[in-house]
Amino acid sequence: MSEYALKSPNELLLTQVKSNKARMHKSLLTIILILISSLFVQAQQGQVSIDQDPGIDQLLDIYKEFKANTGYYTIQVGFGTYDEAVDLRKEVSMEFPEFNPNVIFVY
Repeated sequence: MSEYALKSPNELLLTQVKSNKARMHKSLLTIILILISSLFVQAQQGQVSIDQDPGIDQLLDIYKEFKANTGYYTIQVGFGTYDEAVDLRKEVSMEFPEFNPNVIFVY
């Protein structure tokens, strides 16, 4: 026989009510803990200051002027190992024969 067969309907109802109350208390406790812990979590706010050499702006202006007068664009078409770059260069040369692709590999 099951344990429920030994109990009267009133006892079963009382057991279910107690079980539901326990679940509600557990849920309420969880919600309260989440709310309390959220009070201590704060977004970090601050101010960032960058100290840089004033010559950097001048250098960037020179670089922009140089790039504006080159008459060509640089497009990165891949990255990986040197061998992969060489293979990719061959593919680009076949797809776009009017361009002269270069491999510049930086470690």
